[in-house]
Amino acid sequence: MSKIDRVAREYMGDKERFADLFNFFMYAGEQVIKPDNLTEMDATEIALPVTNSGKSISVKKFRDMLSGAGIMTDGKAAYVILGLENQDKINYAMPIRNMLYDALQYAAQAAAIKNKHEEDKDLPHGAEYLSRFSKTDSVTPVITLVLYLGPGKWTGKRSLHQLFNTKDKTIKKYAQDYKLNLIAPGEMDEEEFQRFHTELGKLLFYIKYSDNKEYLKQKVEQNPEYRSVDEETVDFVNLVTNSKLTYKKGKDGKVDMCQAIEGIRNEGIEIGIEQGIGQGIEQSIEKMLRRGRTVEEIVDFCGYPYEQVKKVADSITTAGV
Repeated sequence: MSKIDRVAREYMGDKERFADLFNFFMYAGEQVIKPDNLTEMDATEIALPVTNSGKSISVKKFRDMLSGAGIMTDGKAAYVILGLENQDKINYAMPIRNMLYDALQYAAQAAAIKNKHEEDKDLPHGAEYLSRFSKTDSVTPVITLVLYLGPGKWTGKRSLHQLFNTKDKTIKKYAQDYKLNLIAPGEMDEEEFQRFHTELGKLLFYIKYSDNKEYLKQKVEQNPEYRSVDEETVDFVNLVTNSKLTYKKGKDGKVDMCQAIEGIRNEGIEIGIEQGIGQGIEQSIEKMLRRGRTVEEIVDFCGYPYEQVKKVADSITTAGV
């Protein structure tokens, strides 16, 4: 497991954040799912579907796919977060992966019920015995949520029907659809960030605006509630967006984001100045070359490195101007 995978799993594995994410998506922020009622499930330990011969079906393939998810249950439903292993990458086959994951969850539950009946030997001969599933047996609903942590909008398909290679309405009527449950910060508005009760709202806010640090600084100044952020959240923002926010560790574990963003902004200005100076030198070399000066004369008169002057001269020759 890579560092980004491990940190993402640890960050979203916090029960407060996990519940907050699903409460936001399912109940508009109302605290219906209680963190204290959640129990973590290890995806790689879930019972896998088996054939009639009792052999597992492609165990490694299933477990490889399951290992990228975060799963918890409160007894009412199994809540699944997909996308943690590739936070900022769009999986364009995600509707199929989502559907397969849910199917595996239900198959795993059915397998567990079957195993329990075989142990208890409580099913009479007949249909229930053959299926190892009684008329009164039931499964727990599985709710899978795709968490996309890129700053832009989700450009992939959002349902199985959108992946189909046909527009035939009759075919689509009978071919089952499967829609994504998706959270993408780039598609969220200001009011939605406020519905979170943990720092997830701040995390998604900073991801959305991570591509424009100048604008981000303005947004933070306009919204003071986003100024103070936990170090853990800042570290996660840095990991996901490669923002390189720097801060001094404080006693309270909080980071002043205005100062952190200003540090990036100043670094960017310095880099820009250096790049500007370099571009100015190359423009001066180009002007002298066009006025008939040779590479050797420019090196002698101006003291510029021979390789730099030669590079500009070659680019003019290649361009044919």
